Amino acid sequence: MRFFGYLLLAAGAAAVTLATPPGFAQTASNAASTWPNRLVTFIIPLTAGGPSDREIRLYNERLQQSTGQPFVVDFKPGGNAVIGNNYVAKSKPDGYTWLLTSSGFAIIPAFRDDLPYDTLKDFAPTSLVSKRAMLLVVSAAVPANSYEEYIAYARANPGKLNWGSAAQGGVTHLVGAWLHNATRTEVTFVHYKGSAPAVIDALAGRIDVVTISIGTGLQHFKSGKLKALALLTGNRVSALPQLRTVAELGIPDYEYPSWLGLLAPATTPVDIVNRMSAELGKAVRAPDLLAKLESEAIAPVGSTPAELVRVVASDVARWKKLVKDNNIKTTE
Repeated sequence: MRFFGYLLLAAGAAAVTLATPPGFAQTASNAASTWPNRLVTFIIPLTAGGPSDREIRLYNERLQQSTGQPFVVDFKPGGNAVIGNNYVAKSKPDGYTWLLTSSGFAIIPAFRDDLPYDTLKDFAPTSLVSKRAMLLVVSAAVPANSYEEYIAYARANPGKLNWGSAAQGGVTHLVGAWLHNATRTEVTFVHYKGSAPAVIDALAGRIDVVTISIGTGLQHFKSGKLKALALLTGNRVSALPQLRTVAELGIPDYEYPSWLGLLAPATTPVDIVNRMSAELGKAVRAPDLLAKLESEAIAPVGSTPAELVRVVASDVARWKKLVKDNNIKTTE
């Protein structure tokens, strides 16, 4: 059976008719008794240097200490993360290859019905690792020092502002399209293969707008190279207490649900998935990391597999409705 459907049944999130195949639990138990006994790889479907890359490296040392085996990061960017996602979906389900992905994972089905994998069937959700606050940020050259000034400038200069997204059809593209559709303004989207190149170009003044985390942006706000105009997520944060949310500023239902999650190939044994969930949960909540995570406005979660099942299923439905209702396209 497909593990995602199995967990949906366990969580009560949806009714499924698939049953656990004979011998599955015993096979899982035998596998977990020796897991891990070699290197474990986290696949990130974007370029190196982004928030997911930096964050998982905070946990890897603790995972290695608790399991006695090395944990490494490998990058497989391209195709709006589809290449990396598909690599994991088709990987051997033995607990040694995992997908470390962002909330953009749940957006892709809203734009494509020809994916080489099934988002809700071909993965075993393992842990909602963390959530983070995301910001609407402009380069120093943009003549706007507040959200209101930004919207006014975009309205007076349709298409002049270049918005850098981490991927076409990805979350940083979609939240931008949502924002500008809701305010009846227009920007030009420039698509990258990850968030890091977009930030580099914003710092150099080659693009005007990016969405980034507080941890990525704080040093650049202090230097004046970038300006934070609003929070894209639902709650204010202590690191920038004066910054209001887009929801407060006029789009009540607006929220960029930024999360980091870990998934495995669908038929990875259940107890290996549970073991990884438990180990990662301990690493994410390590007391010596809390100050570092707080400084970057990262809220550690380290959830059960069932919680990530719920989040992914809910987000897939939300983004499909949003794209349809707002007629958002992936081509400009």
